[in-house]
Amino acid sequence: MDIKLLLQIAGVLLGLLYLWLEYRADIRLWIVGLVMPLIHGALYYKSGLYADCSMQAYYVLAGLYGWLVWRRRGRKTDAGLTGPEDAEGAKRAAALRIGHTPLRTVPALAGVYAAAHIGLYLLLTRFTDSTVPFWDAGTTALSVVAMWMLSRKLVEQWLVWLVVDLVTVGLYLYKDLPYTAGLYALYSALADTVNQNPVLKKAGVVDAGGKGWVVALEAMLSALQGEDVVLPENGAVTQTKQSADFSDFNTEDITFSYCTEFIISRENDHDPENLRAFLSELGDSLVLVDDDEIIKVHVHTNDPGKALTEALNYGSFVTVKIENMRLQHTEKVLSEQEVAPKIAKPEKPLGVVSVCAGAGLADVFQNLGVDQIISGGQTMNPSTQDILEAVNKVPAETVFVLPNNKNIIMAAQQVDALTPKTVVVIPSKTVPQGITAMLSFAPEGSVEENTAALTEALDTVDTMQITYAARNSDFDGYDIHEGDYLALYGSQLFGTSQDIRVLLKSLAEKVRDDGKEYITIYYGEDVKEKHAQKAADIFADICPNADVNLLSGGQPVYYYLISAE
Repeated sequence: MDIKLLLQIAGVLLGLLYLWLEYRADIRLWIVGLVMPLIHGALYYKSGLYADCSMQAYYVLAGLYGWLVWRRRGRKTDAGLTGPEDAEGAKRAAALRIGHTPLRTVPALAGVYAAAHIGLYLLLTRFTDSTVPFWDAGTTALSVVAMWMLSRKLVEQWLVWLVVDLVTVGLYLYKDLPYTAGLYALYSALADTVNQNPVLKKAGVVDAGGKGWVVALEAMLSALQGEDVVLPENGAVTQTKQSADFSDFNTEDITFSYCTEFIISRENDHDPENLRAFLSELGDSLVLVDDDEIIKVHVHTNDPGKALTEALNYGSFVTVKIENMRLQHTEKVLSEQEVAPKIAKPEKPLGVVSVCAGAGLADVFQNLGVDQIISGGQTMNPSTQDILEAVNKVPAETVFVLPNNKNIIMAAQQVDALTPKTVVVIPSKTVPQGITAMLSFAPEGSVEENTAALTEALDTVDTMQITYAARNSDFDGYDIHEGDYLALYGSQLFGTSQDIRVLLKSLAEKVRDDGKEYITIYYGEDVKEKHAQKAADIFADICPNADVNLLSGGQPVYYYLISAE
């Protein structure tokens, strides 16, 4: 086999692996980055791309630099409050965060590019027989800049690489390197997805198709290594419904009435693709699978007779099934409507339903007299149906609902019209508001008295929350970086920091200045008790006149929920 072809194949395989690791921000990309330049260097030398060849030495040095930077400049990974004794270890173990290119560095980067382009062009024209000195020098110079940006995890590197890759595709095709050109064309296509959608561009991420390609590559790599192929983490695979809700669409919306399925025993060499073309014009939802012995077909059509007649040209039927989907849909809707919801008989005048996430918070609400808990929060809002089912389970004539999230209030308000019970929605926007409202609940009082008392209680408590940033952004004048801690006071962003202790101190000072006397801290599922105790100590030190309580909330997403009254 030709040596250039072997080098191309090896370079493509390493390039795909490098791309996969780069999208994952995996530090092991630098290991691949130390091997790949050796392959590409030999290939480019043989192809007369001397600038690209010399560039490989830079890639080796940049690979070593990137490895050291990613290892050295880390961040803490503990979701709670780290102390001096463990912060350093966590700092060493984590990776450099992804960020944006500072504007002050742009002139310097442009200067480096211009100097490198001019210098390389002069070298190529005077000392080599390069046929593409300008473009070879240009891509190489721009790669110098892009490689440095990659080593610093700057999002805009993708824009620079996109320009490099587009020009490189043309160069490699000109130099008769089709496989390597194809690799760089793939680089270009994936990199440009960042700019094809304004939301993706702001977030600095690729689209789902690009991500899906990377996931598929990961699965293939696992299979080649003899490892089990596992599903992606972090919610990449969503849960599906056990059955469809047929009432979501009308019978009249069904375009093709008959679901037609059949299997044919093949008795001639007629091309099944001709049958596929015929059926595709006859209906929709076509699936045709064939082998040497049978043809299996599924199609939705208004004329199953034509489908069957055409199919006879390919052989005899083994099985045939035709179903009227309009009739099926009508019968299914009627059967679903016949299933009446179970409604608990009233055993008391008043009951309460509350929404929250976290076992500790659920215990608090139940201890205060809540009858039904609905699991939900900022990242998992329950539906009107979920709230309805909970309300119907409460053995009371009137049921109060505490949404504890502004996004759930409207869904809760729809329930009253769907149940024979009287439903009163108290517009609590946070969990601390809901807890404070329950402290005012009087089971023996009237509906009117409790409605007024619970609603008035909402304004007596201030809510603070500490969470993290999932991506780079800017909001309310704050420059937010992925992984930063975020503090919210009420519904407003209060501050950001890489150190959670800074935010806790700022919140405590705010509470002290407002003269609050009762402070309750609920720590989340990702926070260790010892770190939560340090958070409570911060409030106790800064607010010596306040009563500070610490409870395990077990809530996701939010490290701390803090109420101040």
